[in-house]
Amino acid sequence: MTIEAQNSERYQLDYKRTGRLLLSLFFGGIPLDWLVGYSLGSLLHSGLPLVLSGALLMIAIVVVSIQRVVAYCRWTGKYPYYWLRK
Repeated sequence: MTIEAQNSERYQLDYKRTGRLLLSLFFGGIPLDWLVGYSLGSLLHSGLPLVLSGALLMIAIVVVSIQRVVAYCRWTGKYPYYWLRK
């Protein structure tokens, strides 16, 4: 197997891994975030834990989304949002 094929396979696996991670963050992270933030907020009598846990989850979603776009660009060699380039 050539080096280019190995890199392409690695980038494809990165793309798939970030997709699975993104889905788990959306479908598992959001309810878990709400549950943990709400329960800590009720214990501390504050809304701050809910806000902070939501902010951390959104930061994680943005980071993984950027990693997914980078993995796609490396895997295919194309920029997916061609209309942004001028």
